[in-house]
Amino acid sequence: MENINFFSTNISENVYDELSKVLKSGFISAGKQSEVFESKLSNLGLVNPITVNSGTVTMFLALLSHNIGKDDEVIIPAQTFVATGLVVKQVGANVVFADINPNTGNIDVESIKEKITKKVMESQIKTKERLIREEEFKSLMP
Repeated sequence: MENINFFSTNISENVYDELSKVLKSGFISAGKQSEVFESKLSNLGLVNPITVNSGTVTMFLALLSHNIGKDDEVIIPAQTFVATGLVVKQVGANVVFADINPNTGNIDVESIKEKITKKVMESQIKTKERLIREEEFKSLMP
């Protein structure tokens, strides 16, 4: 059977060197390199950035930070990693699957439009209100 490559990666040697240092340190998802990365993110203007150990935790924290929870609805692509839907359920929200555009492999915008309900809009309003609160908070910063 012949292997079909979908893509190839180009990773420079210095990445392997840095990765080796992290692995040898014994701190894979926390430690010195995480602190350095968080510091660099702070230098970009992010407020209290944190690193986490997985994309699953990232999605979970994103939903919590936008107050998405019980009875909210979150539209996700029908073709996605299982964790995408699991974190939505974990915060108490309901998953709404949108179709995939067969030409791009991405979520189909027209399908999203068809899936928008009052519950989805309420979830979106929560997110927008949070962003507004963040902007108000930033205006208080020196």
